[in-house]
Amino acid sequence: MSNPLQKAIHMLKRSSLLALGLTLLWAAVPAAQVIDVVTSTTDLKSITDAVGGDKVRSTSIARGNQNIHFVDVLPSYMLKIKKARLYVKIGMGLDQWADPLIDGSRNANLMILDCSRDIEKLDVPSSAVDASMGDVHPYGNPHYWLDPRNGKVMARTIFDALCRLSPQDAPYFAERLKTFEMLMDQKMEVWKKLFEPYHGTKIVVYHDDWRYFAGAFGLNVVGFVEPKPGLEPTPSHLFHVANLIRNEHVRLIGYQPYFSEQAPQSLADQTGARALVLATSVGCVPGVYTYLDIFEYNLSRIIAVLNEGG
Repeated sequence: MSNPLQKAIHMLKRSSLLALGLTLLWAAVPAAQVIDVVTSTTDLKSITDAVGGDKVRSTSIARGNQNIHFVDVLPSYMLKIKKARLYVKIGMGLDQWADPLIDGSRNANLMILDCSRDIEKLDVPSSAVDASMGDVHPYGNPHYWLDPRNGKVMARTIFDALCRLSPQDAPYFAERLKTFEMLMDQKMEVWKKLFEPYHGTKIVVYHDDWRYFAGAFGLNVVGFVEPKPGLEPTPSHLFHVANLIRNEHVRLIGYQPYFSEQAPQSLADQTGARALVLATSVGCVPGVYTYLDIFEYNLSRIIAVLNEGG
């Protein structure tokens, strides 16, 4: 090996064998699998991303500014679900439109997760529900994500599913869940103190989807722009609601941007109350980019209106 050329050849062979060995080693170790997740709503997507981090790749079927009760079923959604390992639902009958999408995807390996599983449900009917009652949900009010305390319950449910799908990433998911829960607890403490002076404030809302939000922050929902859930307001009903607003000294009329502003604004003009767009989902209005933003946005808007005029 005294010849420099022979030494160089020998070193080249050794480095080539080492590189080949490392290549075989890397090939033997399975690459970290990203979990493809499809969610019914942007809120579920936001919480899934918070818990799953870069171990998940998520997409939402419904847009944030879309009425979640009515979502058009498109073939392209089935293709998304066909590639997914997890589908996350609101449940309680709210996103039944997802069922034909799931069935049509023919994804035998898909885990379906109902996030209402451990939720303490409100407004569960005590008798049979029929069409004369309007769009009443037979399993209770399904808008439970609008109580931030339920966000922690949903995050825990999603965490359990992700750990079943990728046990090796359980410590990573656990750390992110802990961070999310701590942030929610800190924020809830701040929000409750911030809103404490307004506890008991009376509000009229367009649709009956604010029970959980009202319960979390002490609002008092006294009436609805809709005569029955899912039905367009009639002149006679709006006359009744206007009188209710005057008699109860209601200062706020809340509605979502996917509802027409005509009826809320008409009531505001008649009574002196303020018609206010509120966010029910991530992406519902500009500036609401995460699950936490829903509450930051709504509480700041409500407080600003209540502080007008002293």
